[in-house]
Amino acid sequence: GKSDLLARSEVIGGSPDAWQRQAEVYRKATPDAVRSAAREWLSDGVYVLNVEPFPEYRSSSEDVDRSVMPTPTDDMPALRLPPLQRATLSNGLQVLIAPRHDAPVISARLQLNAGYAADPVERPGLASLTMGMLSEGTRNRDATQLAIDGEAIGTSVSASAGLDTVTVSMGTVHPFLDPALELFADVVLNPTFPDDELERRKIQRLAAIDQEKARPNSLAFRILPRLLYGDEHPYSQPFSGTGTPESVTAMTAQELRDFHRRWFRPDNATLLVVGDVDADTLVPALESHFGGWAAPEEALALPEIAAVEPASAGRVYLIHRPGPQSMVLAAGLAPPYNDPQDIPMQVVN
Repeated sequence: GKSDLLARSEVIGGSPDAWQRQAEVYRKATPDAVRSAAREWLSDGVYVLNVEPFPEYRSSSEDVDRSVMPTPTDDMPALRLPPLQRATLSNGLQVLIAPRHDAPVISARLQLNAGYAADPVERPGLASLTMGMLSEGTRNRDATQLAIDGEAIGTSVSASAGLDTVTVSMGTVHPFLDPALELFADVVLNPTFPDDELERRKIQRLAAIDQEKARPNSLAFRILPRLLYGDEHPYSQPFSGTGTPESVTAMTAQELRDFHRRWFRPDNATLLVVGDVDADTLVPALESHFGGWAAPEEALALPEIAAVEPASAGRVYLIHRPGPQSMVLAAGLAPPYNDPQDIPMQVVN
């Protein structure tokens, strides 16, 4: 953002270093000065209401009575999704393709079975920090070069972690599909987890945990999982996945590499691709960039998620946090995601 800051200072402030004068105003600001400015600019009492005439919206030639609320009917339109194509690469990676040719854009999402639940008991937050570090450098590019190469071809790569899965996503445009897949594969297969970048990320993570503890809502969601599942359950760590200060402080780059090596394997992944592409074009390109990705010899051992019995009676927990803000949170256990009624339960919820 340096060039933008200098240019904005020149255009608005009259010189490239005008931002320094603005920064000095911030440094010297006092409560009295802020109150004075607020009185000057926010106390005139003017209220302006703009009323725009309602335009004539019509999606068909039939007249619509807009004075009457629409009511549901049994004649619901059918949901039409693009036909799903399936493929399996030579290394066993499962690929799902949903062609959509109305725009020359392509989105890909690689999903692996390893989320917060795969964190070792002594290292909560490992999955989340590992995914945050994927784009901080590979064997072929440092973080800056990854950003430059992505911008040059209109491609973005991001990574995230959830409770049961980790995901690496890519968005690109059709003309740059092959170089985009090369960049995507580099991030997925070759991260280096550099020590200097890890230390920076750990500082940011510790600050994020402090922020979570300072807000009633996020503080509750840090504590709630342990109350619902028990101390040793894979789901007992904070719902944010950020871990604990002790765990984050102790994490090493080698632990991140071990997490990546254990869970990033083609027999533990599914690649979903949606957009202006089909199997005939995509599969050969995937073979070129992901075909050399081989699963290790040891068998895949997924996290064991033990069933938890719901509490036999209601429980009330009080967390004392001085201040004017209070939060009341009610929670209970629901059936797992693979329950046949999961989607209807989500609709009801």
